[in-house]
Amino acid sequence: NRGLVMAKLDEAIQNHGEKGVSLILIHLSRLKEINHTIGQTTGGQITEMVCRQISYTAAQIKSIIPIEPELNDDRACMGVIERTVFGVICADVSEANMSLLCEQLLQAANRPIELDEMILDLYGHIGVASSPKHGVSAQELIQKATIALEVAQARSLDLMHYSSQIDPYSSRRLFLAGELKQALQVDQLELHFQPQLSLRDETVIGVEALVRWLHPKYGFI
Repeated sequence: NRGLVMAKLDEAIQNHGEKGVSLILIHLSRLKEINHTIGQTTGGQITEMVCRQISYTAAQIKSIIPIEPELNDDRACMGVIERTVFGVICADVSEANMSLLCEQLLQAANRPIELDEMILDLYGHIGVASSPKHGVSAQELIQKATIALEVAQARSLDLMHYSSQIDPYSSRRLFLAGELKQALQVDQLELHFQPQLSLRDETVIGVEALVRWLHPKYGFI
C-alpha cells in the first residue's frame, strides 16, 4: 500500500506545515533469506507477525499518525513501501526524541519470532527524513528516507537521519560531474604541492600533489 502511505504522508505534511512531519522507513533484514529457506507462505506469516509487533508499538506512541485509521487495530500504523521496507509517519518530534522513538520501533522489529517451533531473529535498520527540512512532498521524503536507510544498511547502523552530506545523489554532485569535462577544457584545474614534514626534526621529507578545481561559483573544490 505504498500509494496509501504517500497519500497519508502528503496529507500530514499539509496539516502540520512548519511543525514538521517525519517519515520513518524500516528495513527488515533476513526476510528474503527466510522466504527462500522456508517458503513464501511461511515467510509471509513471519512478515505479518513482525509488522504487527512494530505497528502495535507505534500505536502506543502519541506522535505516530495512523496510516489506515479505519482498521482500528494494530495494523493501522504501518504501511508497505517495498517488500522488506515499511513506513511509519510521525509529527512534531525533535531529532533527539526521534532517536528514542526509533529505538522503540527497532526493539519491536528485533524481537524474536516464534512459529511452528522455530525461533527466528530479524534485524531492523531505519532511515528518517523530515519536512520541511528535507522536502515538502511525500515523494521527496520517501526519496530522502530511502537514501538514509541505504546508508544505515551500508554502515551497519541501526538508525540514520538524512542529510545532504550522506547523499550520493545530490543535485550539486550531479551538476559538478557534468561540468568537470568543461573545466578540463578551459583550464580551471590547478596543481598544488603540499609539503610533508617529519615530526622528529620538522624537515621536509616529501610532497603531496593535489589537483584543485577553481570553480567560478563554488571556489576551490
